[in-house]
Amino acid sequence: MRPKILVLCLIVSTAQMFSQSTDVPDKGKCVITGRVTHAQTGEALRKVSLRLIHVGGGGVGGSVGRIGFISGGVIAGGGNFPDIQAYTGTSEADGSFRFEGVKPGDYMLSGQRPGFLEMNYGSKSRMQAGTTLHLVAGQTLTDIKLELMPQSVISGRVVDADGDPIGGVGVQALGRLPGGGKIHYFPVSNASTDETGAFRLANLSPGKYYIVTENRMNMMGMNEAPAAPGKPDIRPVRTYYPGSLARQNANIVEVAAGQELSGINIRQVTSATFHVRGKVVGKFAEEDPKFRGGPRAMIAITPKDGDSPFELGRELLEENSNTFDFSGIAPGSYVVSYQTVNNRTQQYAQQVVEVGSSDVNNVTLNIVPTFSLHGQIVVEGTPDASANQKGLAGMHVILMNDSDGQAFRGNANAQSTSDGTLEFLNVAPGKVRFRTLNPPAGSYVKSIRLGGQDVVGKVVDLSQGSAGDVQVVLRYGAAALSGTVRAQDAKPAAAASVVVIPDQMPTDLLGFHSAKADQNGIFKIKGLAPGHYRALALQVDEGTNLGDPDLLKNLVDKAADFEVKENDIRQLNLTLVPADDLQKAIAAAESAN
Repeated sequence: MRPKILVLCLIVSTAQMFSQSTDVPDKGKCVITGRVTHAQTGEALRKVSLRLIHVGGGGVGGSVGRIGFISGGVIAGGGNFPDIQAYTGTSEADGSFRFEGVKPGDYMLSGQRPGFLEMNYGSKSRMQAGTTLHLVAGQTLTDIKLELMPQSVISGRVVDADGDPIGGVGVQALGRLPGGGKIHYFPVSNASTDETGAFRLANLSPGKYYIVTENRMNMMGMNEAPAAPGKPDIRPVRTYYPGSLARQNANIVEVAAGQELSGINIRQVTSATFHVRGKVVGKFAEEDPKFRGGPRAMIAITPKDGDSPFELGRELLEENSNTFDFSGIAPGSYVVSYQTVNNRTQQYAQQVVEVGSSDVNNVTLNIVPTFSLHGQIVVEGTPDASANQKGLAGMHVILMNDSDGQAFRGNANAQSTSDGTLEFLNVAPGKVRFRTLNPPAGSYVKSIRLGGQDVVGKVVDLSQGSAGDVQVVLRYGAAALSGTVRAQDAKPAAAASVVVIPDQMPTDLLGFHSAKADQNGIFKIKGLAPGHYRALALQVDEGTNLGDPDLLKNLVDKAADFEVKENDIRQLNLTLVPADDLQKAIAAAESAN
């Protein structure tokens, strides 16, 4: 399915940019001034592209905002567009910037310049959310300091067993991402070797990475000439630095902020490789008339361990053909996956294969039809009359894929109607976890029931299809928590991360809450279900995933305990967990995985 892309074309005169009125009087508009600097040296940075983006729905003007246009470093007026409220600008030669005519509300400020990581104000790394800037009507906020971290770079060469360079090889840096109680590794930077075998992985944040190579000729199905009959098919295969077939035996590469680390040389392994052949069987969905003449389906072979999304092979299943043949596959465990890509009704199939010392033939992928899952959102309690209630329309319930090694399977999503009806279409058999998004303000998830069983925080096996209807029970009366985070020296800890953990840590993070402190160290968390919690205040760097259960378990003794009942509004003042304690907890969590 081709993605739908919405392109907005805007033609507006200079006079219109400065004169168009808005729903906020000029005397209520705000001003933000500040300076962009190099995070390590403190020198001013010019020509930094800046974005000031409205967050949340609490700002004046609701969901209708303005796109600002830069004029001499000052944001000028623009046209009104639904669901967008952003201002853009560029820093001056001395690093200064100025935003004028900004509506009151909460904003995130970010900056980007070649050679530097894109950073949010108040963050220490690229992936951190940063500090929210809270603006009240008529406020002038000055001396905002946005620091950009220089990019880190890892470079080296890929050579063969004789030390000769290999050109055209794909190289990736894999970063660590905990999620759903598991550890995943995903590409954060990509490169190709040149004719001398050299590669350069740029735009990296400081952290630890695995470096892995892959012969792209294998991935594209453009393999070398087949081996002579009776001879082993020996080819370059996926290799982790410095020369290992398995990540568990590879070396971690650690790079500091702004460091250009060279000499990461990889000796690509060659190995006897084999074919994986088979066919897809079952009832094929009818072709969508809009795509007649195009490919019917896609098949991929992927490592079972799920270490990275590298596909070792991908084929289009042409019409009137149901067979596949992957070559150049090294010994190991793999998942062969099938999915329709242009039919009205999606189809899935997968099969685990073990490649040993010979070709694997007669692999059968049995098409398992997708199914529909129906449900209903039930609401208990009475909403707060002062709250802006949007009702149930637009609330999302997601079935998150919990199966490894599936190249195509994504998440099934149901958007509720105004009466709370849910319908999940094209659900693929497999293991899933339920998540809810956008519940009505003031409510919390009391339970999620499937076939009469409460599945909150649990992995549900839908391998045999539907297990009954889904019932999501929401209840009004959610509690709220607010307070201030202070550093060890008692000063406000801007941009601190506040994590609220329920007594029983679920792997799907349902019941887990987090927030960022603003420029004054103030945080707010809503939507808490009644119960006992522990709260942590942390200053984390990129690569530290607050959803890692192992990390949070190691910090429990540093947390502040509190309990809430329905409709409670609690105040809690927190002190940052010492940096040394946080680093010890991170190291322990990494060693556990």
